[in-house]
Amino acid sequence: MSGKTLGIVGLGAIGKVVANCAKGFGMKILAYAPYINAPYCREHQIASVSFEKLIRTADVITLHLPLNENTRHMIHTEVIASMKNNALIVNASRDGIIDEAAAYQALKCGKLEGLGLDTFEVELPAASPLFELPNVVVTPRTGAHTKEATENMTNAAVQNLIDVLTGRACPYIISK
Repeated sequence: MSGKTLGIVGLGAIGKVVANCAKGFGMKILAYAPYINAPYCREHQIASVSFEKLIRTADVITLHLPLNENTRHMIHTEVIASMKNNALIVNASRDGIIDEAAAYQALKCGKLEGLGLDTFEVELPAASPLFELPNVVVTPRTGAHTKEATENMTNAAVQNLIDVLTGRACPYIISK
């Protein structure tokens, strides 16, 4: 991976961890996010670029986004066509961000070098044409299932409960 360019789409908490890991491999890091933290990017030598430039430039594209009307099928036939030949895509965020039919065609014809998925358009698919390809790696939504992650989630849930029940400010409320 040394010398390759990593494009991170979505530079939130997970995207930042991925960026730090990529530095260890000597990768050049590009990032796109609708609300990018420019000071963070400067401090960590991450080039903040447009989505289009990231797609045209990156050797490896990793997705760390929520699924909404702006991100559904964000990676589609035209976007894939504008990628570098032999690019790799990794989606460990949300289902539906990649148009899997378009990715399948790009993998079959050699436009894409590979695809890594921890999520699918249809969760827990019994079968997918992607499963037939040797350049596709899939996992069953296991990215956060480490002993440490499970302990951290448990501790955070208990602390949230204590905070809410005792009237303290709870930093992890999704909706008030």
